[in-house]
Amino acid sequence: MGAVTTHNAIHLPIFWHKEWNNFYQICLSLQYGGAVSIFIPGHNLSHHKYPQQARDVMRTTKVRYNWNLLNGLLFFWHVVLSGNKDDKLYFKAQARLNRPIAKQRRMEEVAVWSATVVLVLLDWRRWIWFALLPQFYAKYCILSLNFLQHDGCDMSSKYNFARNFTGRTLNYFCFNNGFHTVHHLHPGLHWSTLPQKHQELIAPHIAPSLEISDMLLYIWRCFIYPGHRLDYKGHRLLISKEENEMPDEPWFYNGSETYSDTQEYLAYSI
Repeated sequence: MGAVTTHNAIHLPIFWHKEWNNFYQICLSLQYGGAVSIFIPGHNLSHHKYPQQARDVMRTTKVRYNWNLLNGLLFFWHVVLSGNKDDKLYFKAQARLNRPIAKQRRMEEVAVWSATVVLVLLDWRRWIWFALLPQFYAKYCILSLNFLQHDGCDMSSKYNFARNFTGRTLNYFCFNNGFHTVHHLHPGLHWSTLPQKHQELIAPHIAPSLEISDMLLYIWRCFIYPGHRLDYKGHRLLISKEENEMPDEPWFYNGSETYSDTQEYLAYSI
C-alpha cells in the first residue's frame, strides 16, 4: 500500500500548498526506503509518455526468456539496472537548471539515509526484517506489476494498450491501482474516481480479455500453468531479438514537467 500511495502522490499532489507536498514526499520516502522523486523521470516522464517504446525504461520487451516465469521474476532487475542511468541524467539536468525537484530529491535522500543509520545502529537485525525487506518487497511489486499490466497488449490501440484488474479486494487494498487504462489516459484523476471513470470511458471500448477480475488466477495461468506468454488475443507472444536489445532512447531532460495535471482532477470532480 505504501508503494501505491507513493505512486499516487507523485501523479497528483495531496495538498494544495507546495511546502506540505514536499514534506509529505519526505515522509513517503521514509516509508518507501528511497527518494520518491525518483518516480518522476522513470514513471511519469518515461513510462506514461512513451509506453512500450524506446523511451519507456519500463517496457516489457526488455525480457524474453523462454520460461515466462523468469520474465515475471526478473523484469524488475532488467528495468532497475537499465533505468538508473536515465534517472541520473535527468536529475543532473534538473540540478544544472536549478530546478526545485533536484533540491527535493536531496532532502528526501538525506532523510532516508539519516533514518537508516539510526535504525541500523539501534538494531540492525530488526532493520533488515521490518524496514529493508518490506521496502524492497514494495519496490519489487509495484515495478513488476507493470509487466502484468502491459505485456502482450496493443500499443497502437487507444484502449487495448493496458490490462485492467478489476477485483474489489485488490483495488480496495491498492487504491484502485488495477484500473490501469483510465489511469494512463487521465493520470491526473484522483484514485477514488477510477472505477467510475473506467466504466464510463474504458469499459465500452476495451477488449473483454483486458478486464480481469482475479489477478491471482491470471498470475497462475500466466506464469505457472499453462505458463505461456500470450498477447491479449490469446496468441503466443514472441519478442524479437531486435525488440529485446533495443537501447533506451533518452528523452528531453530539460523539460520541467513533474506531476500530472491537477486541473484534470478538478474537472472530473465537479
